[in-house]
Amino acid sequence: MSASDNAVLPPLKLAIWPAVRAGFGETARNFRAFLTAAALPLALSLLVAAVMADAPERRSLTMLHSLLDIMIAAVFQVAWYRHLLLGTPDARPRLLPRPGRRLAPYLGYAWFLGALSFPALFVIELPEQGLGSTAQIILAVLLLVLAFYLNIRFAFAFLWISIDEPGRLETSWRQTRGNGWRLLVVFALIATPIFGAAVIGIVLTQIFFPDALPALLAETASGASFWIGLAAEQALTYVLYGVSAAAFVHALQSLTGWAGNQQEILERFE
Repeated sequence: MSASDNAVLPPLKLAIWPAVRAGFGETARNFRAFLTAAALPLALSLLVAAVMADAPERRSLTMLHSLLDIMIAAVFQVAWYRHLLLGTPDARPRLLPRPGRRLAPYLGYAWFLGALSFPALFVIELPEQGLGSTAQIILAVLLLVLAFYLNIRFAFAFLWISIDEPGRLETSWRQTRGNGWRLLVVFALIATPIFGAAVIGIVLTQIFFPDALPALLAETASGASFWIGLAAEQALTYVLYGVSAAAFVHALQSLTGWAGNQQEILERFE
């Protein structure tokens, strides 16, 4: 079923737990491909995070860091989405990614949607006499929730771009109609154990290596503890990317019944 075919169908309700299970299950079943797709982007993200750790705290550098993270993650996501959706040897991830011409539109949409979170950052950095710290926090949280909801509703556009199909923001908005909050819950359920693993790691570090925790939370790139903590943070981030992407692939297939002509797509664009 193509993106346009879904326009005439009534909205379906996404089953939440099957989507969550599919996210973890598909990532586990394709773990070698996941590692291959994530290897270089993870290394680049780690490098950027280390460089930015020593940079002065400025709003412009925070935004630059976000844009770089989005660009690097896009390389991983294009390869991972293609593997999950197409499932052919030609679409299998490589250590040296080749996203091709699809990377440019992917990045354009990713940067645009990523910028939706910038108003929350501006609110947080306003002087306290402007809104008051409590009001700033509440407003920033509301803006972040709104930005995240919009990103969820538009998420299918990235899947279509990854496999060179025509669906974009309008198509994604239509296909996720009635399921925005369900998709948000799916993402939250996936993120909870991953963030939980990070919290457990911090607690265990505090218990068994109390002197190492200050170095893990340091803002300067120095010492083995800093690098271990940074590597763990980035690794968990890419696990979140991978599992949530697999869940959204399941959601796309469930809500649209998509089953494209995989070989024809590959012959057109490879």
